[in-house]
Amino acid sequence: MSKNQGPSALGSDDELIIMEEEDEDFGSDDEGSLEDSSEGEDDGEEVDVDDSEDEQMDGGAEEEIEGDFDRLVQNIRSTDDPSTSTGLTKDWDFSIEERDAEFRDDLREASGVGRRRKKGKGRQAGPVLSQQVRSLIGDGNQAYVDSDLPEAIRIMQEVIRIEPRAASAWSVLAQSYADTGQPQKALQLRIMAAHLRHDADEWDRLANQSRDQGYNQQALYCYRKVYSLDPTNVDALWDRASLAKETGDMKTARNAFLAILKRFSHDLTVLAELRTILIELSELSTCATLFQQAFAHYQMAYPSGRGMDLTSNTEISGGGFGLMELLVLADLHNTLGEHENAIDVIRKGSRWLQGRADQKYWDACDDDREYDMPETPQRLGVGEHGNVEPGRFPLDINARHRLAVARIKMGEIDEGKVNYLVLPSYSVSDSLLSQLHANAVLSQDVLDYAPLFAEIADAYFDKELYADARPIYELLGADAATSSLYVLLQTAACLRMLDELKDAAEVYEQVRIADPTHNEAKMKLAEIYEIMNEPRKALELVYEVIDSRKKRPKEATTSQTPAATTSLFEEKAAKAKATKTQ
Repeated sequence: MSKNQGPSALGSDDELIIMEEEDEDFGSDDEGSLEDSSEGEDDGEEVDVDDSEDEQMDGGAEEEIEGDFDRLVQNIRSTDDPSTSTGLTKDWDFSIEERDAEFRDDLREASGVGRRRKKGKGRQAGPVLSQQVRSLIGDGNQAYVDSDLPEAIRIMQEVIRIEPRAASAWSVLAQSYADTGQPQKALQLRIMAAHLRHDADEWDRLANQSRDQGYNQQALYCYRKVYSLDPTNVDALWDRASLAKETGDMKTARNAFLAILKRFSHDLTVLAELRTILIELSELSTCATLFQQAFAHYQMAYPSGRGMDLTSNTEISGGGFGLMELLVLADLHNTLGEHENAIDVIRKGSRWLQGRADQKYWDACDDDREYDMPETPQRLGVGEHGNVEPGRFPLDINARHRLAVARIKMGEIDEGKVNYLVLPSYSVSDSLLSQLHANAVLSQDVLDYAPLFAEIADAYFDKELYADARPIYELLGADAATSSLYVLLQTAACLRMLDELKDAAEVYEQVRIADPTHNEAKMKLAEIYEIMNEPRKALELVYEVIDSRKKRPKEATTSQTPAATTSLFEEKAAKAKATKTQ
């Protein structure tokens, strides 16, 4: 578009059309879109942030912003429809939710991201204005000084039509709309003007105003411009990341938090934010890599396993990377099937936190004798390491649980049972070691450890060790506080695999009573009745399932008319949320 060709839709107040919701150049995460172009990170499996954003010179950022301006102006021209009075006369499409400022301030303080960094004004660039345009700008300024706002608006719209890069015209037009009580229009126009001034502080103000007025996609765009002009402004990245997370834009939040992490390496507050996002995006491998790198960093930084908390001036475990972070990392490895890595993290990490990092000789042992409990019987000699006496060092019950899951899933059942957790009132058949380890939770209630029991049972179930899984599921199912349909179904599955069909049928009947719509349980029960030579009962259940599927109402698909908006961008995150709540 020639920069002397302005948007003809700016001829009157009602015809000032900004961006329609259908525009695909802004507010999307498609490859090459403006919303994705500045975080400096790709969307693949790489963890590191692309250095191109950090090394971007101001000139490059300004050229990109001016290119965005051209697209916006082109969109105004392409959506020009003088017969309508849409555009800036539209109403807001949704209301902004109250922000949890205190929460974000706490996060900023904890991560050290909270001090605003000032940056000087950007260059005031622009085209050489013709005599006609300069004269019109003078007339418009005089009309504004004389408080003749309609005339000022008319003149400045004419200026923009002739020369859309005349920044002063956008500014005066914005202020005129603000003075007439139309702050939404004024905000849009100020954003247009900001594309021509390249002032990071101004973009920050516009981002906050957009956020306050509920235009989250517009705010995300403005925060991105702040960072592109001032790469030292990590606060803009934090605001962008937290807003993206609030609105469910996990991909944008991921990119922004990764960019922060590059500047605050191994920051645990940022890692905690990233963990939930990466799990939501199913990027477990990336999450595990980040936590593994942080683990290595804190081990080197605090070899004694202790470090000072600068905020409270007290000594803390692992310098902040404590037991919880070890458990998170072990869980990630176990979920990814990297069970040896999970074992390595628990053994080395617990040793490090206990101040025994120099006892590396324990790594030569293939088993977990380092953490045998006092009541564990003496192990028999195994190979060349059989003469190594058990360490009998303490191990947190949650960490021992991770060892048990990893060992069982690796097929090392006996070693897994050494770490196995049971209540003192319950024992697992053919496992004396399990009974001895019951002291690990003697003072604990099953309610506190129900998830651990379920994971142990699932590990046995996955290895087709139904005889070991069954009693744990039955223990969980015996208490209403720990029972669930999942537990009952797993119990029934174990009973069936153990050829205890009658007991399995009784459990499936319990599920059927608890949830009459559970067709899967009905079909499983029908199969058992067929095996038990009770075809009538099996057929009745099959008919119930067929009837249920016929009566299942089709999901209503209603076309919704997009709500009117005066945001420059499609507020798709908000619309999606609104759709889900209807």
